[in-house]
Amino acid sequence: MCSRFLFFLLFLLASCTSTYLHRTRMIRGYAENGDVNRAITWLEKHPPPKRDQLLHYLDQGTLLHTAKRYEESNQKFQQAEAYIEEQSRQIASKSAAVVGNDNLIPYHARNFEKPLIDLYEALNWLGMGNPKEALIEVRQIDTRYAEHSKEEAPAYLQNAFIKFISAAIWSANGKINDAYIDEKWLLKKGFQNEELTAQGRRHCLALGRSDCSKWKNKNRELPLNNHGQLVVVVSQGWVPLKTSTEGKAGLQVFPLPTYAESFDVTSATVKIQGTSHPLTPFADMAKIVRDALKDEETEIIARATARFVTKTGAAVAVGTQVDEDLGILLGLLLLTTNEADLRSWGTLPRSFQGTTISLPAGTHELRLDGIRHEVEIRPGETTFIMLRTY
Repeated sequence: MCSRFLFFLLFLLASCTSTYLHRTRMIRGYAENGDVNRAITWLEKHPPPKRDQLLHYLDQGTLLHTAKRYEESNQKFQQAEAYIEEQSRQIASKSAAVVGNDNLIPYHARNFEKPLIDLYEALNWLGMGNPKEALIEVRQIDTRYAEHSKEEAPAYLQNAFIKFISAAIWSANGKINDAYIDEKWLLKKGFQNEELTAQGRRHCLALGRSDCSKWKNKNRELPLNNHGQLVVVVSQGWVPLKTSTEGKAGLQVFPLPTYAESFDVTSATVKIQGTSHPLTPFADMAKIVRDALKDEETEIIARATARFVTKTGAAVAVGTQVDEDLGILLGLLLLTTNEADLRSWGTLPRSFQGTTISLPAGTHELRLDGIRHEVEIRPGETTFIMLRTY
């Protein structure tokens, strides 16, 4: 009898320790040191436990995107989508979380994460010079996640960066009316930087609308025929990692995942031919993940409560039916297996930033954080450049 309880206890203790936080810090370190491909190789050589497989796909896809291995990145994100689809057809079992902790549950994509998969696939197509395929991803976002754009949707689901890049992709494909719909959404949400409002006004006038006065900068000169559009996308910093409340208040019956308060996002600036162009931080991922976690709190506490009742009942049963001291010891040991689930998509940036700049056709030098990039602008076309900073 005792050996069974001991085996059960050892199983819990072995299962409670999550290694995903360590994995995330490891690959972040490689990326920050400029060796993204080493981070990718490390992930390939260290497959995760099955319950973390989705995060593995997401991290691989994100890092491959950073390494500009766009086709491989899309393959990983497609695997992530297939995995999510398979999960949706299964009845999720959370019994292991009741007797152990939430780290034993297979990781499921959060609602705010799912459209980011399509977003990265769209960015990858842009990196491969294929805006038509990128448009397919935009259409999928509009179809799958239409409710995210509604006024009543939680703020963390209303991702303005997705709207910004969607508008740019619609425009690059000549779908001015669709681009204008997304630009109006951004205007309504308060995004009114000089470049965005100039673009919105251009589209408003091209559509022959009578309400173009709402777009400020109306006296700005419209671009000449030999101009093209440059869309600059910057993924900046790292999204915060979860911490446990246990570290703040000692041993807790219900240690919960949380996020530390973070500083405001710093707007990046690119220089083109010596002229500064500030980027707009369309998506503050630190705020998004924090608000999303807060929305999960009730369910997390409910599982923690059920877990406490189950473990307490097991300890009492041992104390009354086997040995009182053993029951007390088991209760204390089971309490130590209560561990907050700190897993997350840790390779996301802290913020997604962007801007659209009208430039004359030709080769231009762009600088960000002192690093030089060359971009080729073609008249009447849209060029996309995607950069990563830490």
